[in-house]
Amino acid sequence: MIFIIALQVIEEIMRGRKKYNLGSGRARPITAIKLKGFKRYAMIFFLILFITVAFLIPVGQMVVWAILAFQKVSLANLSQIIFNTLLYSTLATIIILILNILIAHSRRWMSTKSGFIMSKLTQLGYSMPGAIIAIGTITIFVAFDGLLHPLYRFFDPNAKKLLLSTSVTMLVFAFVVRYMAIGYNSVNSAFAKVGLKYNDAARTLGISRTKAMLKVELPMLKNSLIAGFILTFIDILKELPLTLLLRPFNYNTLASRVYEYANDERIHEASVPALIIIFLSILAVILLVRINSRKGGIKKK
Repeated sequence: MIFIIALQVIEEIMRGRKKYNLGSGRARPITAIKLKGFKRYAMIFFLILFITVAFLIPVGQMVVWAILAFQKVSLANLSQIIFNTLLYSTLATIIILILNILIAHSRRWMSTKSGFIMSKLTQLGYSMPGAIIAIGTITIFVAFDGLLHPLYRFFDPNAKKLLLSTSVTMLVFAFVVRYMAIGYNSVNSAFAKVGLKYNDAARTLGISRTKAMLKVELPMLKNSLIAGFILTFIDILKELPLTLLLRPFNYNTLASRVYEYANDERIHEASVPALIIIFLSILAVILLVRINSRKGGIKKK
């Protein structure tokens, strides 16, 4: 942890006081250069080879295995697992996005040291192994349940002591701690590009900073916020260590189901939930590409 914090301090020192602001709400589009001759065919060959080796061959093999084992997989159970994965991945991502908007917005009005400490604290979770975060989360929630147990018994005399520790609340909390950095980087960079001029202009009309952020800045940052949401969602979608250690009894996500099948050497069955993860991730990436093309666009040359 000391080493991780030291690296973050060094990174901030090297960056210095540089700030990047856009003069307008839209970024300058990227100009694409059309390759010709040997370079064109060499690039096409390289891309086809890369996609074939890295994606088509392994996914094609999983498709074959999934077809062979599809009848052995319980569709009713699989649908519940998909629902669990989408529900809690979306819930954790929404919480992360809201917290990061508040943190990134507040940091702009803080002192340099306070803003630096707050931004770095949000990124520590992504630097730590999932197992370490899981152990810390369990310790916190068990202690919290101990404090709240009299309150549980006030409403229900037969209430169990470990209420929050055996629920998905603990898992969602760990997701938020683990992936705050991904959402924060997207949100903070978006606020940095907009700068303070729009907020200051709105405040001259008698609007508070928070109201100016909600009514003026967030609509301008819509595409960046959606992009940050998608990136965070994809990472949580395939999270495994936290899910294995913190999930309630008989609770599964797609990633944990893949692990269970693979751990039992049922590789064919593991291909079914694995392909669903790939399919959902591809849909999210396609949406992300469409958003990025809408933000800046590409001009052909």
